[in-house]
Amino acid sequence: MLGSVEKMDAYEALETVKEYICSKDSAVVCTGTELRSDDKAGLLFCDRVEKLAKEKKIVLIKCPYGLENCLNELINVKPKKLLLIDACLPSQKIDSPFIIADLNSVTANYLATTHNIPITITLGYLRMNNVALEVKILGIVAHNLEFGEGLSEQVKQALNELEEAFRDLIKEC
Repeated sequence: MLGSVEKMDAYEALETVKEYICSKDSAVVCTGTELRSDDKAGLLFCDRVEKLAKEKKIVLIKCPYGLENCLNELINVKPKKLLLIDACLPSQKIDSPFIIADLNSVTANYLATTHNIPITITLGYLRMNNVALEVKILGIVAHNLEFGEGLSEQVKQALNELEEAFRDLIKEC
């Protein structure tokens, strides 16, 4: 998934992870923090599509400040497939607003999430509870992680594209 990074638009990114959105045993989890500019991208995405996801019976979980803050909810829902939408910091410069990664990409330190507790530890705990056996990460490439409320123009555009693509994709679910 991340070995060779290709430029992809929002439609291509979501098509890659469609089964993690449309499957009955899946959940879409949006994470981030409101305190650091682009790091709120995942949370804003969740806010934008919440009503539509509910109508389509897509499990959408908003996890401010990290996946570890939604452990009980995830264990109660018991999704086997998990799509994590979050701001990310790729370790190499890429020419794409989105990255699709699997857990191996994170453990290989190729992709850095913006949270303090390593995602591998949180996912390990979930897996002990038979949750999140398959995980994909849709990373929105962050350009500004300074404290503040504003989004970078790149992330604003990426969010708009991702919302539009999501609305189109779930018509097929």
